[in-house]
Amino acid sequence: MAGTPRRGTIPEPALRSLGARTWAAVAVSISVLALGCSDNVGPAGPGFPASQTTGALALVPKDPTATIPNDGGQCFTRIQFLATGGVPPYKFVILVFSGKSSIDANGLYTAQLAAATRLDDTVVVTDSVGTRASSTVTITCS
Repeated sequence: MAGTPRRGTIPEPALRSLGARTWAAVAVSISVLALGCSDNVGPAGPGFPASQTTGALALVPKDPTATIPNDGGQCFTRIQFLATGGVPPYKFVILVFSGKSSIDANGLYTAQLAAATRLDDTVVVTDSVGTRASSTVTITCS
């Protein structure tokens, strides 16, 4: 099904057709720097050597908010989420599926919404031992 968008995804041709002005606004509006970190401090816990644990699980960016100018009556955005800490591998999901957004296995969140609307999503990451971390995304399309 290559080239066929799933419900809640933005087709690649639509993403490529966005003007530089829209993407610049997204970058300025979100303005989040995502840095990964690990500390490897403390006991690893039963069954997990210190080399496999990297501190408390966290999701970066934390609670991003953006107001995006509409481009032809639609707004498009992408946010790269990163899981830090916990025990890999990680699974990313959107807690309540609105049909306007999606997140892939690598944490790339995409959203498409109509002008004069707002989207509130909760992104959740779960590590391999079931620990969860979340981030609330708020996007407003002006």
